[in-house]
Amino acid sequence: MDGTQSVMTGSASSEEVTSLLTAVLINRSVADVDHLLAGLPHPDAAVDADGVTALMLAVKNANMALVELLLRHGASVNLAETARRRTPIMFAVKTGNHELVDRLTLSSSELLVLHIVLRCGDGSLVIEFSILGSVIKRFVILGSCF
Repeated sequence: MDGTQSVMTGSASSEEVTSLLTAVLINRSVADVDHLLAGLPHPDAAVDADGVTALMLAVKNANMALVELLLRHGASVNLAETARRRTPIMFAVKTGNHELVDRLTLSSSELLVLHIVLRCGDGSLVIEFSILGSVIKRFVILGSCF
């Protein structure tokens, strides 16, 4: 997402979508992003050409203040981008920010089911866990890549 390609969804204009995604991408202030959200029917109305939402960008930047703002405005933790079908929580896991992971799993009344498997370069299984709602149902550490 380079801030220039956007997809218009709902009644949001391409300019509104690009402005919001760019503001989140460059970590503008909460007040600035809140003002931009007022012009959109829903925060998930703004997606780039790859299906990346403002929430995904805020999570990738580990910007908890913008994550909180977008969640208050109703951004979905379960939408997946189109390239690799990753959701905001998958981006959060990749950042290693446990606070973000916890916040996203508790953020919605939507049922979140997530199964993560981490493997070494040789394909051997290292960590596997499943989350249902906000409860870890299974957690297995099998080894290390080192």
